[in-house]
Amino acid sequence: MKSINFRKFKIKSLKLLLRYFPQNNSDLISLIRYGKLLKSRISLTENMFVEEKSLIGHTADVRCIIKLNETQLASASFDNTIKIWSLRSGQCIKTLADHNAEVRSIIKLNERQLASASSDNTVKIWNFNIGQCCKTLTGHSRFVNTIIMLNEKKLASGSDDNSIKIWDYFSGCCLQTLMTGRVNCILKLTNNQLTSACFDKVIKIWDFNSGECLEILNGHTEWVNSIIKLNDKQVASGSGDHSIKIWNFHTGKNIKTLCGHTAWVRSIVKLNHIQFASGSGDNSIKIWNFNTGICFKTINGHTPWINSMIKINERHIASGCGDTIKILDVNSGDTLKILCGHTGKVYCLLKINEKQLISGCVKTIKIWDLF
Repeated sequence: MKSINFRKFKIKSLKLLLRYFPQNNSDLISLIRYGKLLKSRISLTENMFVEEKSLIGHTADVRCIIKLNETQLASASFDNTIKIWSLRSGQCIKTLADHNAEVRSIIKLNERQLASASSDNTVKIWNFNIGQCCKTLTGHSRFVNTIIMLNEKKLASGSDDNSIKIWDYFSGCCLQTLMTGRVNCILKLTNNQLTSACFDKVIKIWDFNSGECLEILNGHTEWVNSIIKLNDKQVASGSGDHSIKIWNFHTGKNIKTLCGHTAWVRSIVKLNHIQFASGSGDNSIKIWNFNTGICFKTINGHTPWINSMIKINERHIASGCGDTIKILDVNSGDTLKILCGHTGKVYCLLKINEKQLISGCVKTIKIWDLF
């Protein structure tokens, strides 16, 4: 078949298009990438779909999305802003623009406030109803990579300055500074404990009230990229050393090491009380029984690597790989849907209800129907 210049190709009818390209998914994807099929929900093949709605307004990568309530969501971008969106109309309601560098993470604090972490070395507290910055928390000396809420008064921030800071976000006071390596992620474990994963290959368990380091979990030979809580005693960590380790966070003991990936493990998602999924730079997702340490399913076919992954329900997950999203059955390994339309890496995914998924990419947020 003769090659076609897709920049000049104009679509008059999708049915007509399918007559020309009934078997050629790559051509259809190319057309989508040039923006010809935006804002229409049409089945391109048996399991390939474009988005229901696009939210356009950011001018750089969208790195984090959170749901604020049933009608609104917030997005953080490397364009230094946070945007508040209407889920119903898809319109930007407010733009929060007080950071002077990339916004890396956002969390909801309560029904009127959110917190943001930025490359400008600060954490900011916002009233998202009126679009106003209430407080700026200063003290970090390098990028703030991540923030989590600890309770109704405290939050924790992890930074490239080798520290975690515990804040009273009402007063803006720093209550504790926990010194560690370059912080990649932090996770609350109990009412007074959190864990940190760092680029120095070490995981630490902290009492965030006293600032005491309770346990040091050594064993990974490369940076630790992700950590999740499995139950009241165990956490799982994914590393650049291609492995996943199961730890007892009360004793610091390594219980199991799960091997099988051939590149870095970027994300881990708990599925139920015995299973989790891991996404890797080897372009695969593995489903594990974390009690036995056995991998019982490997899902291949991602191109390139898995950049993001979330649980939809106990049977289904969504993965972002390159500029596409796949809806996967974890039992069979089948790809149920391929969601096409982004023009760059899918950095973040968020399930907003039982029927819809949101994704963040370069400049754009998209809303998808799941089933």
